[in-house]
Amino acid sequence: MTIREKYEELEANILHPLAALSSEAVRNRIMEKCEYRTDYQRDIDRIVYSKSFKRLAGKTQVFIRPKGDHFRTRMTHTHEVSRIARVIARAIKLNEDLTEAIALAHDIGHTPFGHAGERALKTCYSMNFDHYNFGLIVVDKLENDGLNLTNEVRDGILLHSMTAKRVPYTLEGQIVRLADKIAYVTHDIEDIIRAGNLTESDLPKEAFQRLGYGVDKFIDKMVGSTIKCSVKNMEKIYKDGYERPTPSNRELVILMGDEEFEALKIIRNYLEKNIYTGLREKLDEEAKADRLIKDLFNYYTNSVQLLPEKMISCLDEYNISDVAAFYIAGMTDRFAEEEYEKIKL
Repeated sequence: MTIREKYEELEANILHPLAALSSEAVRNRIMEKCEYRTDYQRDIDRIVYSKSFKRLAGKTQVFIRPKGDHFRTRMTHTHEVSRIARVIARAIKLNEDLTEAIALAHDIGHTPFGHAGERALKTCYSMNFDHYNFGLIVVDKLENDGLNLTNEVRDGILLHSMTAKRVPYTLEGQIVRLADKIAYVTHDIEDIIRAGNLTESDLPKEAFQRLGYGVDKFIDKMVGSTIKCSVKNMEKIYKDGYERPTPSNRELVILMGDEEFEALKIIRNYLEKNIYTGLREKLDEEAKADRLIKDLFNYYTNSVQLLPEKMISCLDEYNISDVAAFYIAGMTDRFAEEEYEKIKL
């Protein structure tokens, strides 16, 4: 018996019956099994070693070109989501490796300049553009001709956003969906306070009453609530005669308690109204990013021959606008600025 097979046997013995088992993982292209890594562990390696993942370190989370060394990038956000998600997965005996793989790849399709870049591409390219759909294109097509990740990870990438019409079918994917929201709301508060745009006393009092004071208390309360609520849901489903989740059998199981989730929404709505929108109106950096993305898009759609050979080869499957948008979406903030300076000459 190989090391991988021993680990697969261990999963079957210790994980919850609703957990995804790596021995049952599915890929679109058959690969020879690894002797010592499960399929989900192998996906983690494929994601971490990819160029697209490395570029997350150069992409904006909230602030474009912040003045300080401790503001989050898309990479640090990704690791924080992974940590929160793994704590929840371990506590409720779901597959921690699958959870980690989805968490590490969930934002791999994010544009430069954060949501400002995404909004700009929606305007000049397509209102249907979003980072989670593009994330699937990255891992399926653009990164090394496709990473051939398991379908469980791919589904988690595609449906990690709360705005998606469906939920991930694996409970591990549902954990990442909620962990992402916990991470970005609470950690955005830290960055916004650090930038001097907010003080803790400015936050809605109702949220403090529900969650306690301090970002660490917020996270602890929401994670604890998610664990307790999800365990109850899982026990009920199992008692009623469980059926392992599949793409055709999607049921929202991983939930936070009503009180904590309502507090999370209160904070998110407050930030959207008073900080995110306000910053977009006040900060010239956002306007520069918007113009830069749109100018690059116009330039590449009219000068497709100047795109890298890898992107030009995509014209066999996609049109010029698609390829130009994909190229820009994959850039880091720094590289996008350098390319912009070239086209201005």
